[in-house]
Amino acid sequence: MSKHTNSMINKRGFTLLETLFVLAGFFAMIVIVLQVYTTTIQSKNINTMRQVVVEEAHYLTQFFKTALQNYSPDYEEYFARRTM
Repeated sequence: MSKHTNSMINKRGFTLLETLFVLAGFFAMIVIVLQVYTTTIQSKNINTMRQVVVEEAHYLTQFFKTALQNYSPDYEEYFARRTM
């Protein structure tokens, strides 16, 4: 019986259970990395959209500011219409 036990100890290699544990750990790490990657991409897209909204708001405020500064009412025409 000791001859049989020594031959089992001297074998090299991995058991099926050890291989399954390693693969499970590997796939768990891949899932975690993919989740972090997708979260990073989503936050980048959200930040890009926010930046576009801020730029458009800035453009609109500048447009209205310029329009209000350049607007000069024609009071003579306004009062001429009211007296008719």
